[in-house]
Amino acid sequence: MNKGKVIAVVGVDAPSATVKALEELGFELLLLPRCEQLDAPVSSHADMIIFPFGNKIFLSREYLERFSHTFDRLISYGYELVACDIELGRTYPQDVVFDLLMLENSIIGLLERIPNEVRLEAQKMQYSLLNSKQGYSKCSAAVVSDKAIITSDEHIAAAATAAGAEVLKITPDGNHIRLLGYDCGFIGGASGYFDDTVYFSGDITKHPDGARIIDFCAMYGKKVKSLSSDQMTDIGGIFFFTNRKLS
Repeated sequence: MNKGKVIAVVGVDAPSATVKALEELGFELLLLPRCEQLDAPVSSHADMIIFPFGNKIFLSREYLERFSHTFDRLISYGYELVACDIELGRTYPQDVVFDLLMLENSIIGLLERIPNEVRLEAQKMQYSLLNSKQGYSKCSAAVVSDKAIITSDEHIAAAATAAGAEVLKITPDGNHIRLLGYDCGFIGGASGYFDDTVYFSGDITKHPDGARIIDFCAMYGKKVKSLSSDQMTDIGGIFFFTNRKLS
């Protein structure tokens, strides 16, 4: 597929080296503005602002109304924006509304905070909703395919296994994944996948489980691409959107 027809969505606070690398790879960048309802260090994190599900993108009504033009390009690509009538907040669990991990036929998250609009779509699409005590579900898991993830969190690992996915359990997220303002970041927030490649914001070889991660990705036919030589950084993940009107 022509990567020039693919939009990579990251937060406006993503490191310039990561943004530049994605652009040099041919992706069109869409930078999400900061959401004032979230805590400042994560206020532009895509995995806390949007939840892509098929041709729909779920997000809070307040954010959509304020930044509607930000998504014009995605709308032109055939995506529908779904405004959710639920409030985001700066503290847990008010901040995990859209932090949902989607696998082949399941969505994992803190069920008490999943918007009704997402519930209805999951029912329509026949996806199971699985509860996780780790509400930062998408943040906590690097998705390799809809049947395989990488995580250090035991709750996410258990939920993904129950959903029938293969799980690579890695070293607990510590200072090898940075997130300014917090003790550490998560591997899901430092990654994103498209086509045959898993992308990392930072150098995956500097992670203590870097070799295992590369081998696991290879098992599922995925290459690994480090987007900079810096320490891995939780940027809120990278979402990729193809032009649905061309498919």
